[in-house]
Amino acid sequence: MMRTLGLVVFLLASTAVAAPAEETIVRPFVRGSFAAIVEAGRGRPHIVNFWSIGCPPCLAEMPILKKILESGADVRLTMVSTDAENDIPRILRTLEKYAPAKAEKWVFADTFVERLRYEVDKNWSGELPRTYLIGVNGEIKVESGLLDESALSKWLEGQVK
Repeated sequence: MMRTLGLVVFLLASTAVAAPAEETIVRPFVRGSFAAIVEAGRGRPHIVNFWSIGCPPCLAEMPILKKILESGADVRLTMVSTDAENDIPRILRTLEKYAPAKAEKWVFADTFVERLRYEVDKNWSGELPRTYLIGVNGEIKVESGLLDESALSKWLEGQVK
């Protein structure tokens, strides 16, 4: 508990100067976080993207996600770094450089990462990038590997009523 509290304080202090608070807060991803993220996005298209600083395909798809958000599409984007807590400075630099500013940002805050992955998806063995496309009806489509921009756009168009 103290470790998670320390992480929250560090993340808030590290990001407070960079930009408006709403866009720069990085939240600790712990047990129960995925369910909370899904619930918070209920009723509108939601993309939940798991990535890592050491994953070139993860970094390559960030401009695709940024383009989707900047297109004005009514979609919620949540980006979750699966990196270790000691990588927080690099995570923050990577997010600042590549990630869409309007994305909600989280970082794994449990050393038992297998438990976090299992809670997200019992079939997820850790491959990245891993993206969950959650429709307005709650249906979840899982994508492993680099997202196909045209397929993502087509999915999003199917969410518009």
